[in-house]
Amino acid sequence: MVQQLFNPIANQPLNQPQVAPNPFMAKGSLVTFRYSFWIHDPVPLVIVNDFAPGYRMRGINLHYLTFPYVRNLVSRLGSGGFSYQSIKGDAYISSSFRTYKWAGISQVKIFDSQFVLKMMAVSRTFDPYQIRAIRQSVEQQLQQQTLPKAEETVEQPYGNQGVQVQPQQQSNLG
Repeated sequence: MVQQLFNPIANQPLNQPQVAPNPFMAKGSLVTFRYSFWIHDPVPLVIVNDFAPGYRMRGINLHYLTFPYVRNLVSRLGSGGFSYQSIKGDAYISSSFRTYKWAGISQVKIFDSQFVLKMMAVSRTFDPYQIRAIRQSVEQQLQQQTLPKAEETVEQPYGNQGVQVQPQQQSNLG
């Protein structure tokens, strides 16, 4: 009995956390979630590379990439062509690879990559000149509503209260 109390911990089986993974999340899933151990990004948007329920999730945080890179990576998801091996040669993309502690992950949402691609295409269809014209129009409308023209008043300006102003007479200077 005494020997059992002093057995090394290594000889005893580890109790793995009983955490059920999301049945729809898999390698290549596009997910967003709240992360309680965040440093720069409290709600990352991640392409899942792999995950170990109860321990960690690893993937590429798309918030650290530019639009063309994001579009390229998300388009690979539909064809099942995403893997870390396919991007590890690109230092820019690899720099956005992150590991997230499972205990800090909550409110997981899984996105349909095809829908995201369609929305990305729509957001880039506006001509920059159209956007500038829309912005100017909105600014003009706001100015008209916030700065209405003042009506003329018959009151004298402050400081001229005892002074009578005589209208000027026209002179005939020949």
